[in-house]
Amino acid sequence: MRSNTGRQRININGAIDCAGLYPVIRYDDTINAQSAVALLQQIELQHPDALSIYVICDNARYYRSRIVTEYLTHSKIELIFRRHMHPI
Repeated sequence: MRSNTGRQRININGAIDCAGLYPVIRYDDTINAQSAVALLQQIELQHPDALSIYVICDNARYYRSRIVTEYLTHSKIELIFRRHMHPI
């Protein structure tokens, strides 16, 4: 595929449901606190009857932002942070 000079960036943010092994995927212009909240909202919409939803995430700064923290105060989602990221 021909393209202009330079590179084009694709931002993919997502999660995998461990029980059903199906993905929740978002393609956003940028990955930030607002797009993280949109992903969390999408996860909640797929599990309307769940009492709690646990999301294991990396230590990206936007997960600890004020916007995400405020969203989580009224959400059934709890973020679980990994201490160390090990290479595969």
